[in-house]
Amino acid sequence: MSDSIPSSEYIQIVRELATLGTKIDNFFSAQNSMKTEIDGLKKDISAVKSDVTEIKTQRRITMSNLALLTVPAGGIAWLAGQIAEPLLKKILGV
Repeated sequence: MSDSIPSSEYIQIVRELATLGTKIDNFFSAQNSMKTEIDGLKKDISAVKSDVTEIKTQRRITMSNLALLTVPAGGIAWLAGQIAEPLLKKILGV
């Protein structure tokens, strides 16, 4: 029984190993590319979170300012009603 492998089989094994090596290299290259893209997406998400926080802060400030304006506006409307009601009654004769 001969343990020697024919040279054509050696050549075939070497070719298949080279093909397998190329596939592994391509896989790792794709993995690195995806990692780079994912890292970029993480940065974009962080920027969006920061923007959302800023928008929420500005909205809170705006709502607070609007509430502060509503109180005097209600008082002014009440005062205008107190002044206008007697005048209207006098003009309309009611």
